[in-house]
Amino acid sequence: MFENNPLLRSFFFYSTAFLFLSFYILGWNFPDLWWGSHALAFLSLDQAWIIFIGTGLLAWVISRLSVLQFGRFLVAHSAVTWVLISLSTISAGMLFYHYPLVMDVTGDALRFEGF
Repeated sequence: MFENNPLLRSFFFYSTAFLFLSFYILGWNFPDLWWGSHALAFLSLDQAWIIFIGTGLLAWVISRLSVLQFGRFLVAHSAVTWVLISLSTISAGMLFYHYPLVMDVTGDALRFEGF
């Protein structure tokens, strides 16, 4: 549907990305009301802007590639694929280590972790 009209494809992609990002913007500004997406409220202003700019750059790069082009790139450049997967895994691990969950679904983490 959108493959023939790149302008419509780009508009649909960016409007969908902005819709999902707006939940985090609302959670950032109103953390008590939007507690499901208020994680940015706990970061410093610099860290939050880095996440917003990084998300925007990632959305821009993804909108320029189709899924088939990206898949062909990953298959053709296996070393780059290994580096991307390694960097993604390391960065996710660093984020999870740096921002641990204090409470779990049952609320018992405070008792077991000694916080």
